[in-house]
Amino acid sequence: MKLYFSFVAFLCYSSLVAFNSPYPYVVNHTPNEFSGGNQSWSVTQDNEGIIYCANTQGLLEFDGSQWQLYELPERLIARSVAYDSQSARVYTGYYEEFGYWERDTVGKMHYVSLKSLVKDYDFRNEDIWSITISGNAVYFRSFISCYIYKNGKISVSPFPALSLFMGNINGALHTATLKGIFEWNGKQWNLVKGGDFFSGDKRATAILPFHKDTLLIVSEVSGLYLYNNGTHIPFHTEVDDWLRQSQINRSIMTHDSCIVLGSLNDGVFGLNKRGKILWHVNRSNGMQNNTILGLFCDKENNVWATLEKGIDMIESSSPIYFYLNDEQIGSTVYAICEHAGLIYLGTNNGLYYSQKKDLDFRLVPGTQGQVWDLSVYDDQLFCGHNKGTFIIDKGQAKKISDITGGLCMAKLTTPTGENLLIQGTYTFLVIYKKDIHGFWRFYKNLEGFS
Repeated sequence: MKLYFSFVAFLCYSSLVAFNSPYPYVVNHTPNEFSGGNQSWSVTQDNEGIIYCANTQGLLEFDGSQWQLYELPERLIARSVAYDSQSARVYTGYYEEFGYWERDTVGKMHYVSLKSLVKDYDFRNEDIWSITISGNAVYFRSFISCYIYKNGKISVSPFPALSLFMGNINGALHTATLKGIFEWNGKQWNLVKGGDFFSGDKRATAILPFHKDTLLIVSEVSGLYLYNNGTHIPFHTEVDDWLRQSQINRSIMTHDSCIVLGSLNDGVFGLNKRGKILWHVNRSNGMQNNTILGLFCDKENNVWATLEKGIDMIESSSPIYFYLNDEQIGSTVYAICEHAGLIYLGTNNGLYYSQKKDLDFRLVPGTQGQVWDLSVYDDQLFCGHNKGTFIIDKGQAKKISDITGGLCMAKLTTPTGENLLIQGTYTFLVIYKKDIHGFWRFYKNLEGFS
């Protein structure tokens, strides 16, 4: 197998297990592109695939090619957005305001405020930070209160403590507060069994479904936990040290069960359910900003991240991933090859190899310099090099030709049926043939060519 690349080598999804991991392609949408404010806070998607983002200047709509901005007359900052597939309404939350957008018969969006339905309750400098749709009810969350829109009426239920998260998990509405995790029973918030464990420095910023009745609790600074009926155990990952140093602001589970963690200072991590790293994207490898304000998984399993500046779409389900030329290699990649369970990268600085499972590349001794070609014939790996040609076996190099600049190879069958290899170099066409042990060896230069 042989492929050629410049600057970036592409590796398949199954290899993504290293902390210096390959990463998915990131599509950047800049504030100049969508003509909105720098900050966007939340994302959702409708039945037609249209993306909506809560932005500092209003509601953004993206149909895949063009952006549209919808502003309220007061030009309020939109903090949250959620789509109700049954009513085809786009619910939005603002500062001391919430309601929904819907289209008329010609497709034009109109806003309907629900604030006037709030009776006997005064807003207290409240932003609506998230919206959860469950059954026939819509729940608007500020830090201190939950506003419940049901059957054309609004009721208000104050949280037991400041709320950092609210979501419908396995059919039950939960909130994570400074005093622990509570569940809504239709009338009031009740502390779940053992829920007060998730308070203080273990306060949670997300609750995700994990397996049947087991929930994944994402704490802000203390890592991840598995919770089931009052019991909680740490969920260890390959990024535990990172989790203790970073502030996890948003988390989601994708359709293919990838745990996505968004931080306030180092971009986004993708983990599998065994805690292994799948990918890590931040400003160094494609994102516009390291501060994640919102996360959403669309119908195509892409992850949308709303940022302190801009909106990015992470193609996490693509079969193509990138491997950055970081300080580990620090050079241009000219050839890539898989052989005998190892990945080889041919660069202008030498030949590097790694196990597929960790992608921890190291130099093959004696191959410093320009690598032009990697070819496999009869299970033997050839490295065409500025210094000559090498046979590579298990990370070791054996030179079989001193003729410089091995550029390309091909099999050659003579009129008598003899199988040979022919190689183009800087100066000659070179012939290789097998010895009595079945190993390819230098035979001669082809006469008449120079």
